[in-house]
Amino acid sequence: MRAFLLITVIAVLGLGASRGLAAPATACTYAYADDFATDQVANDSYAHSPIVTSFCYSCWIGWRMFVADSTGDRGLGFYQGQAYGSQSPSVSYRFRPEGGAGGLSGTLEFDVLPILSPRGELGYGYADVIVTYDDAYATTARIMQAGHFVFEVAPPPTVTWVGLYIMGGLFRLDNLSVCLDAVTPARGTTWGRLKSAYR
Repeated sequence: MRAFLLITVIAVLGLGASRGLAAPATACTYAYADDFATDQVANDSYAHSPIVTSFCYSCWIGWRMFVADSTGDRGLGFYQGQAYGSQSPSVSYRFRPEGGAGGLSGTLEFDVLPILSPRGELGYGYADVIVTYDDAYATTARIMQAGHFVFEVAPPPTVTWVGLYIMGGLFRLDNLSVCLDAVTPARGTTWGRLKSAYR
């Protein structure tokens, strides 16, 4: 029987503006970044909800579209569907470092920001974040206010990929950055935690 470890963290931050995308550290064994200025998320993500080009007032399920703030900084907007109890829009990634066997550590970073609603009001909903190692849950967080978030990851040595799953509604995802390093296995296993949350 598979063992699952679930650590729930609720992060509440003050409202914050977007910050520039920091370049991944050069020491990273595996680095990935997306500031959503292009449409690369459609190809890079493992799975995602539909991406539309304008407000989808008739969408019954959750949907996403690229949106820009007042400065022109573009991010990925998450919007709820019109059906009662419809599934929230989501995006998931699987990061597979080459030669990562024997242990990995690193960080997953991103901004979660307010967004204009279909009625034109600036607001913020929520984002549920799950960081997984292979098919075992590691860390979950419900993010109720905007800010920049850093998840520290340290999976067991046998892990072959690190997953990131984000779902929710009425928020903009921006400045995703991943840095994973090969490490010498330690005696104990740290499954992961929300390392820091700021702004």
